[in-house]
Amino acid sequence: MLSHSMRLLVGALIAAMPLAANAATISFGPTPYLQHGDTPDGFACDQCVLTIEDFEDNSLDPFLTIDNGDILEPNSMSGLMNSVTDSVDGDDGSVDGNGNGGHSWFTGSDSSADRELTITFSETVKAAGLVFTDGDSSSANIRLEAFDEGGESLGVIDAGDLADHVFTGETEEDRFLGFQNSYGAIKSITLSMDAGIGIEVDHIHWQALSSCVPEPASLGMVLFGMLGLPALRRRRR
Repeated sequence: MLSHSMRLLVGALIAAMPLAANAATISFGPTPYLQHGDTPDGFACDQCVLTIEDFEDNSLDPFLTIDNGDILEPNSMSGLMNSVTDSVDGDDGSVDGNGNGGHSWFTGSDSSADRELTITFSETVKAAGLVFTDGDSSSANIRLEAFDEGGESLGVIDAGDLADHVFTGETEEDRFLGFQNSYGAIKSITLSMDAGIGIEVDHIHWQALSSCVPEPASLGMVLFGMLGLPALRRRRR
């Protein structure tokens, strides 16, 4: 059995885990994003596979759940006045200042509920982000927040007013926003704005823990622990 002092130590470590996970979260953006490859340096770690959902196959990756909206196909009316699809610029094959030729995700513009969307991952991830491409807003603050499995906040990005207030597919305002958490604690991210109706996003990024290859030092510690298990069992007999 664990000694009293060991139980106290374990309890203290468990209690400190949420604070540690929060402190381990780094935010990225808002930074300009016009095509694949514009992900900020340092967002994706080398040990994990970076996946980007760009909706160009007109479907949503089953690893993701989005609670509001649907995919917009090229040149579709999004519901905003005089508006069409605003995909990431390069998705149509050229960076030319126009996003009409690609796919995106749009919340709709029916009510104030369309000021927000939450992306939930099927397992916790180490990095999570997206590209804000448009929004029906007037001096609205765009905000991205990350949450762990228990719904506790891991970090917030208050990005300010990103929209250019033109809804015909211009891409100059497209910005990447994201988080990296070294504990792999991110379960969901929520994008919201405090005015206007309708949010359009594209290029959802994530790095699942199951895609990560342990660094040599970490792998060595795991193997060392496994080698120590038989000795621990012998001492308990």
